[in-house]
Amino acid sequence: MSTPMMLPVIDAVDRAGFDVLEIMGAVQFDTCVRFLNENPWQRLRTLCGRIRRTTRQAIIRSKCALSFELQPDDINRLWVELLIKNGIERIIAFDELHDLDNIEDALRHAKQLGAWTEGWLIFSISPVHTDAFYATVARGFIDRCGVDALMIEDTSGILTPERAKTLIVNGGVKLVQRAV
Repeated sequence: MSTPMMLPVIDAVDRAGFDVLEIMGAVQFDTCVRFLNENPWQRLRTLCGRIRRTTRQAIIRSKCALSFELQPDDINRLWVELLIKNGIERIIAFDELHDLDNIEDALRHAKQLGAWTEGWLIFSISPVHTDAFYATVARGFIDRCGVDALMIEDTSGILTPERAKTLIVNGGVKLVQRAV
């Protein structure tokens, strides 16, 4: 969707009562450049300038700020800095393999710049993906990365309420609310 297509409805979306609007990530950035012939930074500034009530969020996908290739920490730091400079208030980060080494630096940098940060756990079932595994990764997000919140995403639709309870209660992860 092009920015001009978004503008007629963006004020209504902002007033709709959402907690957060995800505005930018590597895919949106790439789409602006490759397919829409738009300046992604101008798009971000325009949307963030119009969204006043709703928290503005961007995604970090591992150390892959703008491609599927791992990039050095300084490139990912610059990505975070520019997202925040252009209106993003909240950064959510994930690594497909839950390798915190790939996102810790970017999350800590975002935190230092005043962004609210969230770690993203992608739920799966396998011999590796146990409650203990998720508890360890969640604890790492909190202790190593200093995130404000954790999210468990069930992309496959296989997380039952009972299993969610074991992850949260029995998995050893205590829910932590930090003052922002």
